[in-house]
Amino acid sequence: MTTRLLMKLMEIPGTSGNEGDIRKAILREIRKHVKDVRVDNFGNIIAHRKGKGPKMLLTSHMDEIGLITKAVTEKGNIRCSSIGGIEPISLIGQRVHMKARRGMIHGIVTTPEISDDEEVEEIPKIKDLIVETGMSKKELTNRGVSVGAFLNLEQKSCMFGRKISGKALDDRVGCYILLELARKLRKSSADIYFVFTVQEEIGLYGSKTSLFNISPDLAIVVDVTNSDDAKEHPHEVSKQVGKGPTITIKDEEMMSDICLDKYLMKIAKGKKLPLQMDVSDEGTTDALSIAVSKGGIPTTVVGVPVRNMHTTMGIASLKDIGRAIIILEEFLRKPPRKCIP
Repeated sequence: MTTRLLMKLMEIPGTSGNEGDIRKAILREIRKHVKDVRVDNFGNIIAHRKGKGPKMLLTSHMDEIGLITKAVTEKGNIRCSSIGGIEPISLIGQRVHMKARRGMIHGIVTTPEISDDEEVEEIPKIKDLIVETGMSKKELTNRGVSVGAFLNLEQKSCMFGRKISGKALDDRVGCYILLELARKLRKSSADIYFVFTVQEEIGLYGSKTSLFNISPDLAIVVDVTNSDDAKEHPHEVSKQVGKGPTITIKDEEMMSDICLDKYLMKIAKGKKLPLQMDVSDEGTTDALSIAVSKGGIPTTVVGVPVRNMHTTMGIASLKDIGRAIIILEEFLRKPPRKCIP
């Protein structure tokens, strides 16, 4: 497993609606392993390895949460709007950058109270945040910064033990897994679509458009899921970092395909690999829009638990990522024909 590639993918900016940089990076990698690669009109990458047997679809989303400029104040500070679900308090003190005329403009996320060393009486909301750039409004305007400018989150990835930390684990982990599977299955005769979608974080839009020209027999969405193993919580722990990948049985809006789930469980048992069941009351994934497309497609989700999800310092286990790759590789080499309608 080449962790250097994963760390590289995590550090590249790719906020929903502004995925150009991460798309270029993924295109460079996937073209090493798949010949038939194209970008659709919406910005999704669709890589097809033609082969025999059922048409199998694997997807992960390349976009990440972030910020966009809502206003530039007279003092040169930037007011923000969030893109995707993001916890405002986790952004305080974070560095961001914007593409501008003549290079990048960097800034620091803060609040007026914190900037002035005043007592913070309430947990800040997005509307309370400002980005200090060290420039005046006129200077920012002359550099091309205005309403609608994307603010890309900055964070270096790092390793500690067998864990990896940084921004955009959601869902560069999934993108990395797809790239690894494409590499491992270069000589496979299976018929596989590797699809990297856009705008998942704001409405699952990329997965909806990607299916217009694809008719898979089954689909697996590879994403991350929030862990719930913080020691301070009294609840029953169900998803732990380092205890294996997950299968989403149910989330807030969908039920996964029982046949696919059982087949994945069988593979994990045969390989003697741990697998965690994910039943959630919040959130959903691209699997929702895929499952209800084309008259219905058997779909499930293989995930990797992440701590601090939707922050710039998520934490995931390399063991969980590696185990997910092993299970999915076996699935693709020996697909469950009985699960196909």
